[in-house]
Amino acid sequence: MRRLPALSLLPALFLCALLCAGCQSAPENAIPYSEEAVYTFLEDAVLSGEPSVTGYFTGDGAASDPAVLDALLSEAIDQDGILYYYVSEYRWTNRPAGPSCVRLTVKFTYDSTADRTVAPLVVAGTQDAVHTIAEALSRGTFCIALRPGDGGWSEADVEQLAFSAIDNAALPCTVSTSYLLCPAEHIDRQFIVLLCEPTLEEAEYASCKSELDEALSTLSAAIRAQTPDNDPQTLYRAVHDAVIETVEYDYTLSDYIDTVDTAERMGPEYTAYGALVEGSTVCYGYASAFKLLCDRLDLPCWSVGGTSEGVGHQWNIVYLDGENYIVDCTWDDTTGTDDYFLCPVDSPDYQIDNGSLYGW
Repeated sequence: MRRLPALSLLPALFLCALLCAGCQSAPENAIPYSEEAVYTFLEDAVLSGEPSVTGYFTGDGAASDPAVLDALLSEAIDQDGILYYYVSEYRWTNRPAGPSCVRLTVKFTYDSTADRTVAPLVVAGTQDAVHTIAEALSRGTFCIALRPGDGGWSEADVEQLAFSAIDNAALPCTVSTSYLLCPAEHIDRQFIVLLCEPTLEEAEYASCKSELDEALSTLSAAIRAQTPDNDPQTLYRAVHDAVIETVEYDYTLSDYIDTVDTAERMGPEYTAYGALVEGSTVCYGYASAFKLLCDRLDLPCWSVGGTSEGVGHQWNIVYLDGENYIVDCTWDDTTGTDDYFLCPVDSPDYQIDNGSLYGW
């Protein structure tokens, strides 16, 4: 019997390899196919910064249907905010990788203008976002990426939470703000980037921030020492009195504010720095100083804006014994009374602006 040349076995071996490839098991890192799984894969891939990422998906039907997967990937371009922000272009290939398993490879071209130094934070709602942004700003983080966990926000929502957070952050000056909301529609995959820029140069900002933090530490420690029983109402009163004793109302600054554009008037003297370091400010600084001292003493407090007695004003809302109350150090200081300490929150003398949120 004539022996076949060894070379003639190669086609058969190659055919066998192809057949075996068709019956291979799914890779160990394969995950069950779902729309959520694909979105998560894309987001993780983008946040990794890798130019090309491969994943494996298993499941009967959809996972092995190229048309279904292609449609989902196309939709992701318009629906996933993280991709919308970080990526200028991407392309993909998907092919079978075993029984009911697909291998998906995506290649990204990143947007060079997108800030990749911050990871997005999931927040439960607008109030949670206000606290998150305020804490980030207080730490000196001025680029903040967020994902709403309650189904999406409008542009009005973003503006409201941004301004409320700025009003309640430990800042030695005010900041200019801009934001990117992508996409703008209310969807589960929305992504928000908030960009804030202090009105001070970096070195001056750091110096003023250090002075403000020192003033807050010194004054809050003195208040704590005066109220060893830690009774909340007594502490609120002590903070109220300390602010009034430390600060004088700056009528010159107030007149100046009435005559210039908002963006020009936001110097350190306008904030808690003016109140606690320089010793003079206007209502915004009073409310900010009271708020930040309450923070140091673990007292619920919020700074809100609106109108009082027909003029633009800033004051505080506190929470005591299950009720909200107004504390207005500005009016008490300028009138020489304590008529504005723990006023009913629904007082007709105060109208909270639509742009202000409570902190709880």
